[in-house]
Amino acid sequence: MPNLAIQYVSPDRLRPYPGNARSHSRKQIKLIADSITRFGFINPILVTNDFEVVAGHGRLQAAKSLGMQLVPVVAISSLSEADKKALIIADNRIAELAGWDRDILAIEYQGLHDLQFDDIEVTGFSLGEIDTILDEASEKKPVEPGPEDHLPPVVAAPVSRKGDLWMLGSHRLLCGDARINAD
Repeated sequence: MPNLAIQYVSPDRLRPYPGNARSHSRKQIKLIADSITRFGFINPILVTNDFEVVAGHGRLQAAKSLGMQLVPVVAISSLSEADKKALIIADNRIAELAGWDRDILAIEYQGLHDLQFDDIEVTGFSLGEIDTILDEASEKKPVEPGPEDHLPPVVAAPVSRKGDLWMLGSHRLLCGDARINAD
C-alpha cells in the first residue's frame, strides 16, 4: 500500500501531462476556481515524482487563475509509464460515466434551499438546471394504491392444503412448495 502524503508546492513547479486528452473550458475553470474559493483546495492534484500532473489539470488551471502560491499535491511513485497513461484516461472517463439520481438531487437542493445556502451555482449546476430538477420532482405525485392493491381479509381457517389442485377454467393452480421439484 503506497504512502500518500500531501505536499504543498508552487503551481509553477507542476508540469501538465502533454498527452492529456481532457479539455477544460473557461467556464469550467471558473466553476472549479469558485469551488476552491468557497470550499478550499480539498482535492489534491496527483503528480509523478518529477511533478508531472496525472490528475487535476483543471484544478491546476483554476489555482493559477486564482493566483495561488501553493497547491496540495500527492506524488504517485508506483506507476509504470503505461499505468500513468491509463490512469490519466481512466480518471477522466470513469467520472463522466456516472449518472445522477434526480430525485435525491432534488432533495439535496431543497435541503440547501432550506438551509439558505446562498451560492447554489458553486455546485456546478446552473439556476435553470436546478429549477428544472426541482420542478420535475414537485410534479411527481405519489402513486396512490388502486383496487388491485387491496388485500382481502385473512380467512381464519385455510380452505386449501398442500397438494390440492384447483381447476380454474383451462388453468390449474397447485397448492405446493416451489422448492420441491415434484410440486
